[in-house]
Amino acid sequence: MNKHITFTFLLLFLSFSFCFAQQGTSEEIKVTKDYLNSEEIITDKVAVKDSEGNILLEINDEGTEGSISLKSLTAILSYAGKLYNKDGNLFWNGRAVNSPSFDSGWLDLGSDAFRVLDHDIGGSEDNYVVDLQIKSETSKINNKYVGYEKVVDGTRTYYYGYYYTDLTSQHIEIVKGAYEEGLVRVRIWAY
Repeated sequence: MNKHITFTFLLLFLSFSFCFAQQGTSEEIKVTKDYLNSEEIITDKVAVKDSEGNILLEINDEGTEGSISLKSLTAILSYAGKLYNKDGNLFWNGRAVNSPSFDSGWLDLGSDAFRVLDHDIGGSEDNYVVDLQIKSETSKINNKYVGYEKVVDGTRTYYYGYYYTDLTSQHIEIVKGAYEEGLVRVRIWAY
């Protein structure tokens, strides 16, 4: 993600630098090039507009800080390699920024002792953050038995909980205690 954003801003910076060098600086400079579609540079902001003058992107001077504004889109033709604003939410490559790369949804493993979930995130699992949650009618969403707990009650032994194992760049295995009830959800973020 960072390579694409850095490249895009580098291209914009170089393009605008070239325009300043060619035309000097003034209160307002309008530039139209084949590779730039109607850009406008103003003293405290850089705006990229479409052919009708609608602002698509603004880089704003906020004093000692800066900000970037993206026009909210109503329809996306292609998600690949794009950063965009949809109804005030920021998306990259079709996925909301800060949303997990994988979300199993709530699963009922039933009588299964384990289940292998394919996530196909790729990359290195060293760069994953895994969240495992449990939900039941009595405990709601919790992590009370995340891990595996052996409970001895007199002469009986009970195994409760869920945990994950065998995390790879393609799948993760969820293991369930024999006496565990309720649902489990696994979410994975890749960074």
